[in-house]
Amino acid sequence: MTISVPILYVIGYFYHRGYLEGYGINYDLFPRNIQQHLVDAFIAFMMALTKILELIENSFYKLFLLAIPFSFVGVLVVFTHKHDKKFKKALDSLVARKYFDYISMPLSMGVIGIIVPYLIISVLAFIMMIPIISFYGGMKVANDEINKFKPCIINKNNENNSCAHIYKKGKLIALGTIISATDKKMALYNGSKIIILENNDRYEIYRKHKNKS
Repeated sequence: MTISVPILYVIGYFYHRGYLEGYGINYDLFPRNIQQHLVDAFIAFMMALTKILELIENSFYKLFLLAIPFSFVGVLVVFTHKHDKKFKKALDSLVARKYFDYISMPLSMGVIGIIVPYLIISVLAFIMMIPIISFYGGMKVANDEINKFKPCIINKNNENNSCAHIYKKGKLIALGTIISATDKKMALYNGSKIIILENNDRYEIYRKHKNKS
């Protein structure tokens, strides 16, 4: 648990940073606390899971071909189990040979000498790649949102359910999707540019256009 929290924090931090970078926003304008970054990490995992499910759905035939060797291994395991006495007898006979130890031990140590460093390097490389994957994952989400953005229109039923109408003293001053917000400012995207508003407590935010009274 103590190890997972820092890892999740790093994932969430770089995911959010990459997301803002995708919109061309400096992270320093919208910093987040630990809890918010942990939520970002959860969002990143959900996005990754969605992509994996899409990959499985679109590549079912390739995955089926990949499953054939594993099925063969399963059949081999069952066959070995059914004839374990014969295999054990043959193995004992092989081990009892005069030069078996001189051949098997060097080969085993050589294989271990190759596999263990490779595994260590692979694990370290994966750990070092976590921030990069998270950063570019967040940036890709932002780019996808920009490419699929549907304009927000006043007094009409918007196809974009994330449209926010921002009012100040009863006057509509901004319209768009809220990208990020703190207790001091918020960032919106309106399809063509980023709008950053200061002092959130002075604004009224509506998901639909406020009817005039």
